[in-house]
Amino acid sequence: MRSLLRPHWYVVIALASWLGNAARAADNEVIEVSDPPADVGSEARSDLNIELVYESLRKGGRLYKERRYREALPDLLVDARRGFKFAQACVGFIYQQGPDGVPRNPEAAVGWLGVAARGPTHPEIRNYFDNLWQRIPEAYHPSFTEIIDTFEERYGTGRTVFPATSTASPALG
Repeated sequence: MRSLLRPHWYVVIALASWLGNAARAADNEVIEVSDPPADVGSEARSDLNIELVYESLRKGGRLYKERRYREALPDLLVDARRGFKFAQACVGFIYQQGPDGVPRNPEAAVGWLGVAARGPTHPEIRNYFDNLWQRIPEAYHPSFTEIIDTFEERYGTGRTVFPATSTASPALG
């Protein structure tokens, strides 16, 4: 299965080109958030410091662009969980490729890339995911669709609340 997630050379070039542009655009990315669920107290919003959110996004994007993937991953995961499409795509790519000693994780890769490709997103993210999806045998589509649906429920557009901490698994969200 892992060999199915290796991109063709032209996909890697296209994504690398997009990431250069997206890293510059990351400062302008805006996330839509829903109101916290009734069972979430005011502490969920009190931990939010918007300057720290965007600083984390810039730091993760900068380290990613510098190909320091292992260092970038913690910041990118925080931002991916907050619903930032750029961060979600980067995390998915890191788990797909396993660069810089980061273990490959096909399920997390497809989950993060899938949620990044859903809803309002950059065309390059959607195209990258569509290319990946076409190379996955149809027999695996139902299980990967479940994973993507779970990621969408947790981290999709309009569903993310900004608690500063998460108890979720680092790889799968």
